[in-house]
Amino acid sequence: MPARAEADLLRRLLFAAYFFEVGLLLVIVPWSTFWDQNAVLQAIPAVYRWTRNEFVRGAVSGLGALNIGAGLLELAAAWAARRGGDRGHALHPDIGGAPQGRS
Repeated sequence: MPARAEADLLRRLLFAAYFFEVGLLLVIVPWSTFWDQNAVLQAIPAVYRWTRNEFVRGAVSGLGALNIGAGLLELAAAWAARRGGDRGHALHPDIGGAPQGRS
């Protein structure tokens, strides 16, 4: 594997790890005691009441789920690039059957 391909694989794996970590935090933290007993949020009563709303907690957890999905997509792209299936791109410009211009 050339050095450029190894660097690209490492970059993709680091992005995937970052997305997974942030996603797990965003899914778990809104439902933990850390969220309820946060001194920064308690300093501003309006923000504190707003963040205690279950819909807000669910929205934050939803963003975490999106981050986990992005991590999975990045991992799939790294897997495909390593196998040489799509030259490292998760999406192709011809998805959806759109006509391609001639160059």
